[in-house]
Amino acid sequence: MNIYVLGTSNSIMQGNYTTALRQQHTVFNISVGRSPVLLHIKTLLDKKEEIEEGDLLIIDHYINDMMSYASDYGADYRVYVEDLYKLLSSLNINVINLLFPIKRYKKHKNHAYYHSIIELSKKYRITLLDLNNSAFVDSDFFNDTHLINEKSYEFGLWLSNELSQLEWRKPREGAVTQSPYTLLKIQSLGINRPVRHFYNSLVNINFLRIRETIELDTTELGDLIGFGYFRKDSSCDGLLINEVPIVTSYNGYFVDIFNKKFPATPKLVIKPLEIEGGFHCQNKFEFIQGQFKGAKLVELIFRKDSELLVKESKHYRVALNYVSPTSTEQPVSLLKP
Repeated sequence: MNIYVLGTSNSIMQGNYTTALRQQHTVFNISVGRSPVLLHIKTLLDKKEEIEEGDLLIIDHYINDMMSYASDYGADYRVYVEDLYKLLSSLNINVINLLFPIKRYKKHKNHAYYHSIIELSKKYRITLLDLNNSAFVDSDFFNDTHLINEKSYEFGLWLSNELSQLEWRKPREGAVTQSPYTLLKIQSLGINRPVRHFYNSLVNINFLRIRETIELDTTELGDLIGFGYFRKDSSCDGLLINEVPIVTSYNGYFVDIFNKKFPATPKLVIKPLEIEGGFHCQNKFEFIQGQFKGAKLVELIFRKDSELLVKESKHYRVALNYVSPTSTEQPVSLLKP
């Protein structure tokens, strides 16, 4: 089986469940790690045709939302989350929504959001595999949101065997009929500056070093809600977008959501942030301090004030229930079409 994995940090750690899946299946891991659902939406829109060539998509997203994004961004973020599920329902590939466990999840401050994800999976007829019901014990975690690699790998062996038993029918006829999203990749903007390239086992991106002012025609693109960037060597990277300072955090490629979206405008002016000082990055993951000298921009994500409309495909749905071997219970397979 050809499996695409689009997930969080739980899906990119070495020796985890994806490693176990590779024993019997071919795995294409297109995960990034710490990112909001805009990363998942952007990737599905950008790589739809490639992903649909596979047999299965494993989506892993909710744990990042539980820890920060869902509570910090309010009503707009709930729209983006439902858009993600609409997109998943329209894909001509079977989908498993994988919920990694959170230690003592029933007491989590965003427990209501967890239940909303379960309801969205039901509403859009997405197969759900909820590891919060798998009876993991505290020693199976290395922090509140990550299993130790051994337990993730153990789960992956079980999932690999379950998937090998399936006669997987390919869904058809799904489509996006109206999208409010526009993805502007930096290499498509016709800017007379060298575009640089970075790739590793997970990502393959082009980026532009913002060292001078760029003016973009953004007529009818809608609100600017997020951006993709590349950062390395813990550099002090920052931009001015319509004079608002935006700094980037963590090393690598990430997609982030703006603390406050930029309202629709005919023109967007992007400048390098060239100042010595300190700024919180988006969502206050880090406070970056030092001499800023521009940033490395990959893409801009816009959304119009209209609805995402899709035609749902006919997914093959299965009931999956995993119980950790450290539990006193036994693993159960409940495979159903």
